[in-house]
Amino acid sequence: MLNVNKKELTEKLLAEWLQTLEYLDNNKRKQLYEIGCVYSGRNISFLYEINRTICEKENTCRDNINDLVYINEKDKHLLIFKESKMEFTYAQMREVLFGLIDIVEKIYPLGTAVELKKEYLEKIIGKKDIKSAQVIIVNRFIFHNDVKSFFHYAGIVYPLGFLDESRVINFTSALVDKVLKKGYSDEKEDAYVYFMKKELIIDKKMHSFGFSTEEERENFEKKLEVEGA
Repeated sequence: MLNVNKKELTEKLLAEWLQTLEYLDNNKRKQLYEIGCVYSGRNISFLYEINRTICEKENTCRDNINDLVYINEKDKHLLIFKESKMEFTYAQMREVLFGLIDIVEKIYPLGTAVELKKEYLEKIIGKKDIKSAQVIIVNRFIFHNDVKSFFHYAGIVYPLGFLDESRVINFTSALVDKVLKKGYSDEKEDAYVYFMKKELIIDKKMHSFGFSTEEERENFEKKLEVEGA
């Protein structure tokens, strides 16, 4: 496994995940695999734009560079990739989109220093007019078996360290506003990320916390409170 590079591991994970979606035919699996490969290691903001479009019940969005279009057409959810059309139900579209994002989204190494998005900091800290906060990643893939969502990271505020004896800031890659300095990474890191994504996304059928329901968020917070008590 250590002789396989990050791109190959992502493609392997994509293929394994797509095989678990029984409602896909071979053509859809092939097209979704190609979409995942196109966005792997690149800017995936358009995949998040599709999610925003669905949540706000808009009709369409388009990525001209990668030739991908999403259309909501009378409750039919369509992906058109290089003129090949795929149709999904609402539930299928959400599952496909969440899985694609979770698999191809980059994971930063331990020790990476980041700035989180201002609106997220205000929400978790409870104060307005926060300019920025530098956070060091100290743990990754935070989950509970009875909650179907996970955080990519746990971090501590730089240079203060732990805010108290137990609590850290949990966040996802989508909440990172800027990477200040990346931590150390090698082939073991790539293999670790592959195995953790496989365990959480494929084996446990989880999705990242950004796609969680209100019930899942409340359950996760309760688990954190119990562990921190």
